[in-house]
Amino acid sequence: VADQLPADVVTHAAWHYLRGMTAYRLGDRRDARHYLALAHVIAGDDGVGLQPEWRRTLAITLTELSNEAAAVAPVDGP
Repeated sequence: VADQLPADVVTHAAWHYLRGMTAYRLGDRRDARHYLALAHVIAGDDGVGLQPEWRRTLAITLTELSNEAAAVAPVDGP
């Protein structure tokens, strides 16, 4: 499938993943969540542009960051 996609899609998915993981390791969780979410969207369900290990790490890290964001999100109501 990756062979049939424009090279920029593959490159963008990998770039966003690497940028997101760098932010994560530097403790910038907000940027990490942003860039990893972009990598996930660009790569799609097939994980285009991402190595198998990156796909697993992306899923685990995004789940962790999403759970953290949900825990601190303001709750509407009285």
